[in-house]
Amino acid sequence: MTILELSQVSKTYNPGAPGEVKALKTASLLIEQGDFVSITGPSGAGKSTLLNVLALLDPPTKGKYFIDDLDATKLSDSQLAALRAHTFSFVFQAFHLIDERTVTENVALGLMYSGDAAGSGEETVQITDTQRIEQALDFVGLTHKQHAKAVQLSGGERQRVAIARAIVAANPVLVADEPTGNLDSANSRSVMRVLDKLNQNGTTVIVVTHDPKVAAHAKTRIEVHDGVVTVPKSESSKPLKPTKTNQAPQAKNPKTSSKKTSLRAILADATRTITAKPAASGALIAGVLLAVALALATVGISEAARAQVSQLFDAARNQRVAVSVPEPKQLTKDGSVKQASTTTLMRLKRIPGVERAQIYSNHGNQNISLTSDTKGQNFDVLGATDPSVPGLEIEGKESAKTSGIKLGPGQVLVGRGIANNLELGPVDASPVVWIANKAYVVVGVISDSGLDASIMNAVVMRETDAVAVGATNAVTAEIRTRPGAAQLVAQQAPIALDPYTGENAHVDAPEDPKTMRQSVESNVRTMLVTLTAVSLLAAVLMLTNSTATAVSRRSGEFGLRRAMGARRWQIAALVTAESAILGLIGGVIGTFTAVVVIISTVLVRHWQPVLDLRLLPVGIIGGMVVGLVGCLLAVRRAAGVSPADALRQ
Repeated sequence: MTILELSQVSKTYNPGAPGEVKALKTASLLIEQGDFVSITGPSGAGKSTLLNVLALLDPPTKGKYFIDDLDATKLSDSQLAALRAHTFSFVFQAFHLIDERTVTENVALGLMYSGDAAGSGEETVQITDTQRIEQALDFVGLTHKQHAKAVQLSGGERQRVAIARAIVAANPVLVADEPTGNLDSANSRSVMRVLDKLNQNGTTVIVVTHDPKVAAHAKTRIEVHDGVVTVPKSESSKPLKPTKTNQAPQAKNPKTSSKKTSLRAILADATRTITAKPAASGALIAGVLLAVALALATVGISEAARAQVSQLFDAARNQRVAVSVPEPKQLTKDGSVKQASTTTLMRLKRIPGVERAQIYSNHGNQNISLTSDTKGQNFDVLGATDPSVPGLEIEGKESAKTSGIKLGPGQVLVGRGIANNLELGPVDASPVVWIANKAYVVVGVISDSGLDASIMNAVVMRETDAVAVGATNAVTAEIRTRPGAAQLVAQQAPIALDPYTGENAHVDAPEDPKTMRQSVESNVRTMLVTLTAVSLLAAVLMLTNSTATAVSRRSGEFGLRRAMGARRWQIAALVTAESAILGLIGGVIGTFTAVVVIISTVLVRHWQPVLDLRLLPVGIIGGMVVGLVGCLLAVRRAAGVSPADALRQ
């Protein structure tokens, strides 16, 4: 037997503030087990406030409230939730069904927080829950609709599903706030027949209504006017004697009731929510997927790019050393620089770390023309100590490209700039250029001179031919080193080129390749990590906004769950589980997507494949972390939902 007793209870909103509202003035009331009570009165009189106080949805400001001699005003929020779970069932005007779930799943929600929830892991409980759901649906006449989605039902059917959800836990008291407010006459009569039948089985029914026909079903009629509760003397509490032997159960003590809403049940409930709303869930998963895929792809591609940067540094700039003597000290009798000899070249080649070397002697700016009787243009003439001119890419006869060609006597190479300016004919025709009144056969056009761009506007010939063109005014050594040897070669090359004035030579060598490479790699990594952080932050903000918005839309659902006995931590756990599952799915798909992007990029760019397998679990866990961080605001809002406020909307 469950007896509800209010003693000198009042409810004031914003007490002491300018907007103070005395919604319920001093009220004393006794409701015994098996009674059918109606609460009537004009709008704003305090009917719903009285119902909320009776159903433990809103604590009274003053007074005492006893449920079976237990003072509910002294209980904590968690204890009140436990007491609601075992004492009260709820039916509201707005139904508060989860539209995307089936009728059976909506009814099963009534068992979630009652202490015997499905999913506790015991097979006998599972069978009992199924039987309870079937019995509840049979009681309201909706067995044939058990697999239908709630959104497919009529208003009357939706209210009967809400009643089935309320009675499935077999709690001793059912409270209904305007249960027929949204229904036509026929559906209203159908709902009231169900409530009458429920009352006849021993359940206490408390109904708030504006409809006199609904109030006529009650044995005890309570009126509320301007917060004053009145029970007519002729309507003293008269509990209806049950016509059946199955008496309603007595409320359990919240201090001793066990908590059986397991993690498994919460995960199952979260999974149903996700699968019931594929479009909304897909959008959230896509946000996590994009963040994880972008983050992992960025890290993976940065590693591949870092390896590629190393290869490029080893293959190009860090292998070139240039040594020049622009202001020579040792002169010949006529004031020209001494001719660079093959002996000098051999000294350079013997330096440890040198792959190849070439010495170019600059013989001044000479007039170059296509015929002997025409005025041409002035260009530098370079004499190559090694006639094989290594390191130059040359377009030779039959348009063949080669990385080197051996010059013979009377043969020259011209830079692409000279060929264009003089409008030189094809090399296949063996064109001739005139230099210092002597004809030289062009055997190739220099198409790529490496890092020394000046050669593209010069004529290169054997040094033995160049000495006849003009005096040497500068000597430059072009050296290619092995990877990592440039600095060592740069220190020794000036002395090898000119043992007497080497200290005056100008050396063009790269920075320490290791330092430069690390600097470039660091900059690339910083840029990509920044992009990754921005993408993750964007995903978290998107999820934060989406989940917070979803909580606002589901405030009625969370209010109903709280009314049915859900503790705050259980609501928080539900939202957290939903976000974790969404994050896990997004993390898995995002990781797979990132791997595909990394492999595709490496193949298209012909890079060395670099894929750290440790990124795979990091991506999956990262997806869950993004989901969990993104739901923090939503969890706080959901756990803070007031059942009275949420159900009033």
